[in-house]
Amino acid sequence: MRLVSILSLLVVVLARALSTAGQLPADPQRKKPGPDRVTVVTTHVSGVVTDKSGAVLPNVQVTLRLPDGSIRTKLTDVEGRYRFDGVAVGQNYSLRFALPGFRVIERPIRVDLGQTSPVNMQLESGSIPTPQPSPPPSPTANPSPAVSPSPPASPVPVGTDWEGMIQAEEQKLRESKIVFNPPKDMQEQQIEKIEARISFEDIGPALTQGLQGRGEPQVETLKVSPIMKVTLTGDPAAFHIAGTGEEQVVAGKPFGEWEWYVTPLQSGDQSLTLTATATIFLPGRGEKPIYYKTLEKPIRVHVDSWKASKRFVANNWQWLWAVVVVPGAGLFWGLRKKKRRKKSRTNDHEI
Repeated sequence: MRLVSILSLLVVVLARALSTAGQLPADPQRKKPGPDRVTVVTTHVSGVVTDKSGAVLPNVQVTLRLPDGSIRTKLTDVEGRYRFDGVAVGQNYSLRFALPGFRVIERPIRVDLGQTSPVNMQLESGSIPTPQPSPPPSPTANPSPAVSPSPPASPVPVGTDWEGMIQAEEQKLRESKIVFNPPKDMQEQQIEKIEARISFEDIGPALTQGLQGRGEPQVETLKVSPIMKVTLTGDPAAFHIAGTGEEQVVAGKPFGEWEWYVTPLQSGDQSLTLTATATIFLPGRGEKPIYYKTLEKPIRVHVDSWKASKRFVANNWQWLWAVVVVPGAGLFWGLRKKKRRKKSRTNDHEI
């Protein structure tokens, strides 16, 4: 009987202990399960920026506008490359490309999963930016009566020392080389090819290699900016000049190159002028450049109207001897001999 009572008591104690263990307080450091997290898949947007000639453009400001209106900005490297990492897929974006001296371009893009094609861009010379939409006017509770608009504020303070600013930018121009190859003598109405090259950095003999004009290359030292312009001019009555004279980017590539096809119209001593101009951008003028002349080279040319005839005779004298001179001499000798015979017969009749 006593044994049964002891066993019953042990069962009661064990049951209470088990119930207490099931009611232990929760660990305060244990985190409650939260909502499922959304995984965002990202990729990158990259590309290369060039000009119309295919030369890469460094220091182009590339702006990526996100769907929420925020922006990210990069500058292209010396090879014209840019890259944005961590771009969410499945969204619409826009890319804006800006470089002083070139037209601003903005284009929409769609970034999808697995997209691998680069977004390359070619900029055109010019200073007219892509028009941007104006923001809508802010609503007001109590609109004020219309008033005459005030004149726009001047972007540059009155009395700006433009000359001093130009001189300061002039000091920043680096020294480099230009090569050009005008012939010393030309022939009237015969087209001659004249070329010019400018390197942003000294590249040595490579600057003169591969020139096609027959003139002897001449090398001069001048100040250069990343964007240069070279023109060849002359008296319109003495020369007809056709060819390039537009601005070119010389930075980020071996050299910028210009070429002209020159037709002399008058014989005698004539002159041409080769002019190199650096493109400078001043603070406060936006994308409107200033052109600074760094070289003006007069070129003396002698135009010979008979040069072609003399060159033809010098190069083809054997053919002329066999085809013209010898037959011509034979014909002359035959005519002379015939004339002598006729004269001799006449004398015989008189006797």
